[in-house]
Amino acid sequence: MGASASRSQASAGVVASPPPMVQQQQQQQQQQQQQQQQQQQQQPVVATAKEEEKSGCPMHNADGSYSFNPMAMLRSPHGPTGRKPLDKMQVEQAIHAKSLESNKKNIKSESACPIKHSQNGGGSGSGSDDDQAVAVEYNVYAQPLHKDNNTPTGVANQLPAPTQTQALSTERVSSTIPKGGGSNTSTWTYPSPQQFYNALARKNKLGDTTEADMEAVVAIHNHMNETTWDKVLEWERVLSDDDNNSSSPKLLKFMGRPKDLSPKAALKHYILGHPLPFDRHDWTVLRPDGTTIRYVIDYYYDTHAKAPDQLPTIHDRSTPTQMMVDVRPALDSSHAFLGRTLYMPAAQASNKTKFATLSLFPTNQMKQQVQESIQVWKNIQNNTKEPVTEQDLTPDQANDVLKEFKQMLQQCTKQEKALDQCNSDQSCAKASLDYTMCQAKQRCPLQHGSLVQVLQSGSDEKVEAALQHVTMCVTNAHAEAQRAREQLSSF
Repeated sequence: MGASASRSQASAGVVASPPPMVQQQQQQQQQQQQQQQQQQQQQPVVATAKEEEKSGCPMHNADGSYSFNPMAMLRSPHGPTGRKPLDKMQVEQAIHAKSLESNKKNIKSESACPIKHSQNGGGSGSGSDDDQAVAVEYNVYAQPLHKDNNTPTGVANQLPAPTQTQALSTERVSSTIPKGGGSNTSTWTYPSPQQFYNALARKNKLGDTTEADMEAVVAIHNHMNETTWDKVLEWERVLSDDDNNSSSPKLLKFMGRPKDLSPKAALKHYILGHPLPFDRHDWTVLRPDGTTIRYVIDYYYDTHAKAPDQLPTIHDRSTPTQMMVDVRPALDSSHAFLGRTLYMPAAQASNKTKFATLSLFPTNQMKQQVQESIQVWKNIQNNTKEPVTEQDLTPDQANDVLKEFKQMLQQCTKQEKALDQCNSDQSCAKASLDYTMCQAKQRCPLQHGSLVQVLQSGSDEKVEAALQHVTMCVTNAHAEAQRAREQLSSF
């Protein structure tokens, strides 16, 4: 009777309420089920986040291998979108633009400049917060600096450039210039020849400079910095009235301001007819009492001066150079003003200093260099040298280019066949990388060897940078071959 009544109640849609203990158990079960459902809904989101984190490197496969897909760029004679391939100069400009973009990313994530800058790149004592947020501080080699250690940012600084054909030293030399903010014995370290070459390539300022010139270029510039520091010390001895030369100032930071013409340089040029400087630096010196003073340095080049017979070293002060350095404290205080107008002239008159002030008036030989200095200044304002138009290849040169290109492709027929026959994204990515690496081994051995080395480092960022250089070098080979074909067809 009771059972039949219960069945009839259930069939009618009426269910008797369970006991309180059973209700509590049911509620707990429902809560557990809801939690499980929420966790299941969240799992795909977590997995996606992990996948995105793991796939931060586009060449990093799930199995730990590396891949890249430049096949559209390499297989089509007109690039991935059917457009005409880049010539050598366009490739260099693309590298330059990519490097600037990379540097901006590095600076945003790693460094905030402590000095507010104007939009033209110069330092100033005022500026909006927005200006300060996006401003970048550079060293004298036009490299963006990390805010903590004042070293160049970016992992590609010591890697061979895409257009480079000869290996350069990555050894860095310690200067004699004490480093402010560090230990009592630490000094600044100069960039290596490879870093210097990359800086020039990044700023599109290589011109006719080759890898063979870099040893001389680095030696002269390092010597120039040491000479500048000697002149700063002479100023500090006079300004601090240190007869015993016991003061120990340090270089806290330095910044290249090639686009900013100092008031003194403007006066010398526009009023007195002196050539324009080819560069300007601002050096901030940390004094023993904790105060700082800014120095303005203008660099001039005298083509009529005797060229050195040998490369100067950082400890050599006797070797003559064609560089002239104008060092003086910035007029940021009354003490600096008195130093320039009273203290230094008095010290020179009494032979208490070896400092020699650069003349305001140009020599007759210097006057002949005015027009050349103006052209250099215009190039600096454009942030690049005037593009050099590539000369047309002769028929023999064009044939040599195509012959070398054909030999490169013949060495990679196996990899090209694997790329044509691949049937999945993963297999095609691997085949594409193999094809690129094969071509690079033939045409870009320097960049290829660098990539092989960094693959052992385990750093995705280094691998990406090295692979980018390899790919650009191979792309340059294809563009050069296409240019040779076009010129041959016009003969």
